[in-house]
Amino acid sequence: MSAYGQSGASVLVIVVSALLVAAVGMGIQIPVIGNGRAAFFTLAAMGWVLCQLIFRNPQNSYPHGWLNPFTVTGIVIGVANLLVIAAVLFRAKVPFIATDRAATLLLGALMGAQVVLAALRSALR
Repeated sequence: MSAYGQSGASVLVIVVSALLVAAVGMGIQIPVIGNGRAAFFTLAAMGWVLCQLIFRNPQNSYPHGWLNPFTVTGIVIGVANLLVIAAVLFRAKVPFIATDRAATLLLGALMGAQVVLAALRSALR
């Protein structure tokens, strides 16, 4: 475990996710993935992996259980992630995610917020 409680695998997924978001943001074509819907869903899959690696909530590990402010905030951001994924999956017309690029950048920002939240939770424990 590293200083913030993340394993080496989670740090690797965080770095790869950040590089994917940066590449999409700069318009760089990624071999095999591209920079459109495939990049978005690749990032979504990495988010699910990160959720399993970082946001474990062992019983009695944190005070207040599910009502811990870090847990509640993580759930709210996670629901926002799922809503963005559903909007892209079902091609819903949402003003702030009109393109796959915008959706990828938004999902990357939300995932980044969750990583910061996890680091803070581990540091304050």
